[in-house]
Amino acid sequence: CFIPFHSPDWFTGFSKFNTIDAQGKWYQEFTIETAPWDAGTEDGDGFDTDNSDTMPQGVITEFTTATVPSNKIFLNSDQDDVLPVAQWTCTLVAEDPLSAFDVSTMDSIIASTESVEYQCEFENNWSAVNHPVMYPSDAHWSPHVLAAHSSAYTMWAARGTASDGVELVAETGSPTMLQAELS
Repeated sequence: CFIPFHSPDWFTGFSKFNTIDAQGKWYQEFTIETAPWDAGTEDGDGFDTDNSDTMPQGVITEFTTATVPSNKIFLNSDQDDVLPVAQWTCTLVAEDPLSAFDVSTMDSIIASTESVEYQCEFENNWSAVNHPVMYPSDAHWSPHVLAAHSSAYTMWAARGTASDGVELVAETGSPTMLQAELS
């Protein structure tokens, strides 16, 4: 899962999360809080669109108190922690609404060999209250890119190099090239 900020090359999301439990069943629901990340493709610490390329290209890095930009964006009000910027809650969409599991209290009984669909809800936690240092007045998110795939594919990974598609989404918000990479 991948969603960029309107920024040099910052984004949030999760990667390599297995939606299948230890018993080989699809999770009924899962919730993941996500941190801000740097794609390693552009320099800059503001919300400009004309930043220079990082040369050589860096690796994808999670922002921590030691790695936030010099303007301290993403730090909490005490400037001693980087709080999550988003929360994703994904719920299994049952093929049969009368299926043999209770959504609120029981695990799924659907085997991992069956095709399923999840409905995901994005909750914005990036705000002037949670991240008051240098919070932009026109903050907004670019389009979401969510993809389920085999373990042989990696959309992005910590300490990995951003693909052309990830770079374009992180820098401009355009998902076109990343969608093509997924095809």
